[in-house]
Amino acid sequence: MSADAELAQALNGLSARLDRLEKKMDALAPIAAFGQKLPQIADAGATMAQMVYDAALEAGVDPMQAAEQAIPALPKAIPLAVKAIAPETLALLTRLSDRTSDLALALDALDALDQRLAAAGIDKNALSSKGVDVAVRMAATAGTPELTALVQAKPFEREALDLTRKAGEALLDARKSPPTPLGFFGLLKAVGEPDVAKTLALGIQFARNFGKSLG
Repeated sequence: MSADAELAQALNGLSARLDRLEKKMDALAPIAAFGQKLPQIADAGATMAQMVYDAALEAGVDPMQAAEQAIPALPKAIPLAVKAIAPETLALLTRLSDRTSDLALALDALDALDQRLAAAGIDKNALSSKGVDVAVRMAATAGTPELTALVQAKPFEREALDLTRKAGEALLDARKSPPTPLGFFGLLKAVGEPDVAKTLALGIQFARNFGKSLG
């Protein structure tokens, strides 16, 4: 091989090595760019940490003591953090964010209920305790044939509910103005009144139907 051929071969080999080195440098370019940003990232992190530290001091919290107390809780906090970024959790948060108007209405309704309870002098804690008792009793009867029959019964029809409303209003009106005692002749006279006659007829028909249901 002549000297010129050997020189050409060497130059070709050197060019190939330079090409490979250039590709490697191109692959390292993002890392180099990130390295150039490290001082800025570190400065931003230090600034954020200082802001948190100052805010804790203003709130009367010892940052160092809080950090010492938080370290033992990290094993429990890490699974919670992982669960918080799980796809199903993010999907639920997305659903909630899509229904913020409904949540606002629900909160407004709760605020209005609190105001009405306070105006009526009702203790919310006592009401909540009684509500739990009612819920427990309802849960004990849920799914029973008797409760199913009651829910599907006629008393929940519109006509029956309206009749119950009228009976309740009549009872309250009677409590507001109690009638005077009636003698035998006064009772006979009252029976002749159209409204009393209708009520007595309804009561007699109710007694007949109720008797049939008793078997």
